[in-house]
Amino acid sequence: MTTSTPATRPETPRLERDESGIAILTLEGRDGHPFILDLDAVSALEAIVESLEDREDIRGLVIRGAGTDVFCAGADVDAIAEMSDPDEIMETSARGQELFSAIEELPFPVVALIHGACMGGGLELALAAHARLVSDATATRLALPEVRLGILPAWGGTTRLPEVIGLKAALPYLLTGRTMYPSRARSLGLALECPPKELLMTRGRQRLEAMIEARHHGHHGGPASREPGIVDYLVDEIPPATRAYLALAERQVKKETRGLYPAPLALLDVLRRGRNKSRETRFRLEREALARLLPGSVSKHLVSIFRRSRPKDRGGLYAKKFAGVRSIRRVGVVGAGVMGRGIAQLLIEKGLEVRLVDPFSEALVRASRSLRSAVEKAVRRRRGGRVEVRATLDRLMLGTDYSGLAAADLIIEAVPEIPSLKEKVFESLTEVLGEHALIASNTSSLSVAALAAHTDRPGRVAGLHFFNPAPKMPLVEVVRHDGADELTLATLVQFAQSIGKTPVLCSDAPAFVVNRLLAPYLLEAVSLLADGAEITTVDAAARGFGLPMGPFALMDTVGLDVVLHVCRHLESVPDVGVSTPDLIVAMADKGLLGKKAGMGFYRYGKRRPRPHTRKELIAFDPTLDESHFAARLGRQALLDRLLTVLAKEGERVLDENIVESRDDLDLATIYGMGFPPWTGGLATWMRENHWESESS
Repeated sequence: MTTSTPATRPETPRLERDESGIAILTLEGRDGHPFILDLDAVSALEAIVESLEDREDIRGLVIRGAGTDVFCAGADVDAIAEMSDPDEIMETSARGQELFSAIEELPFPVVALIHGACMGGGLELALAAHARLVSDATATRLALPEVRLGILPAWGGTTRLPEVIGLKAALPYLLTGRTMYPSRARSLGLALECPPKELLMTRGRQRLEAMIEARHHGHHGGPASREPGIVDYLVDEIPPATRAYLALAERQVKKETRGLYPAPLALLDVLRRGRNKSRETRFRLEREALARLLPGSVSKHLVSIFRRSRPKDRGGLYAKKFAGVRSIRRVGVVGAGVMGRGIAQLLIEKGLEVRLVDPFSEALVRASRSLRSAVEKAVRRRRGGRVEVRATLDRLMLGTDYSGLAAADLIIEAVPEIPSLKEKVFESLTEVLGEHALIASNTSSLSVAALAAHTDRPGRVAGLHFFNPAPKMPLVEVVRHDGADELTLATLVQFAQSIGKTPVLCSDAPAFVVNRLLAPYLLEAVSLLADGAEITTVDAAARGFGLPMGPFALMDTVGLDVVLHVCRHLESVPDVGVSTPDLIVAMADKGLLGKKAGMGFYRYGKRRPRPHTRKELIAFDPTLDESHFAARLGRQALLDRLLTVLAKEGERVLDENIVESRDDLDLATIYGMGFPPWTGGLATWMRENHWESESS
């Protein structure tokens, strides 16, 4: 191969031409990092594409990644975060649109070969190619996640994705930023085929040669990659059907976002106004929408959350590289209950070897069945097959004793929240573990230091608190006690990051961060109930703010027995001021534990959950009949009471240095308790609403 346009710097893309006249554009990032479409990369691509326009010695172009598990990581989010001027935003958008249009208009076929992550602007680049092949590797994922940053694809992606796969298929990916896996890309027509990574270049060149031959015979379009069904045809081609489908999507978006996130609605507006219009009109609509969205507070908050979630921006133990950090490949999980199973599922799906231990063989049988079902469902969702299911489950081993844990790098204890039971587990582990093994407790509220005292290695013990369901919830609280060494904490932080979680370091304070905040918030909801408010009204007020569920529905989901346990634990902490309501005690005593019991604050069955009436609740706690004050409060007043309690507890968490920064409090509340991302997180909301902590 001969280099026809040498890269002037290490971070620029590399263009080569082989002896047959095929040009290969390799997207290389800086110093081995993923390729990002920053201003330097865009300038380099512009120069390369311009040089190709009049090249008569080139018959076709292949665009590929640099051989890592990233094709292109998308646009430069740091640059996006700095933009506020609408004219600058529109100019930047136009520049990307013109670049990708120039690729699309090259006088020879262009094929994009995608292996690894292809995100945002990277997918917009690939959509400008005349055809795409994606590898069948599990690392290959495609997405247009701009809506999660409060914006929309404005380098042509909002226009091109519906053109390639149809409006009906494109909308879910545009409106949610969801990930598309290889087999789905093939079935939708985004990809021609999904060969193994090792054959991607070979198959890509063969497809390119076929396209070149077709052009010689006058066929200038790309190869057909999808066969639309009747509904797809109606939505794409019949204007009344198009309008009806977009109207339906708008109603659904408003229902799900409660109008708090403008980007999905703006995207639908671009599609509606751009239907059957010229490319330039549709591109202009993209630019104008981006210029309206990006300077807004919602986008600024969402971009800020994304940046603050990155280890390099968080600093400290989140980013620091320790020479002694051990790679964790083998993990033991003790306890085959709901949390233990969930953690085991997460780890085997991430490629780790896991030994799940429980002294009760019946619990292991239930866990095995549950894990098989969960893994099969997860693989099906990615359009994977039986081989992937088998390979994932083969990484799981079961046992009723600790003898098989000797080779483990990390043990995660996930037995019930009974101090004596956890202490016994820690003592037993000490007898079998290797010298360098770490022990982490998944406790949600108990003292990690007290547990560490029951081992021979307190320095290599910490809390590693996952949230239920562990495979889905993004937060992990990494709990440091006074005796934990820094290397242990750094190892667990990096481990959490490696399995796709957002870790937040916190001190060994009662209930740590999220449960410490949730307890007063949930009890304030019970207080509102005692003051005369209705269950559904309080829950609706919380949902209207953007929380995923109201406090009563949340208590039913968590389980009233768990709520009761946390409350009683926090009662011993004077500064928290938690007092367990009689209503919670009475309901738990009578087995009204929430969803898992079929009844809690709501009744659960085949139909929509129905709340208990006030008369039914008075039977559990007669004091509920004493006040009707809150019954006169509107939703905003009810919400204000809930948020006031949450903000006051947030102040205490900051003042007591339970978290290391306001940023960590934001991330913990967003990823752990569902605090609305549009606010930027609890600490940001407190600051913008003049709730200032003394420590800030």
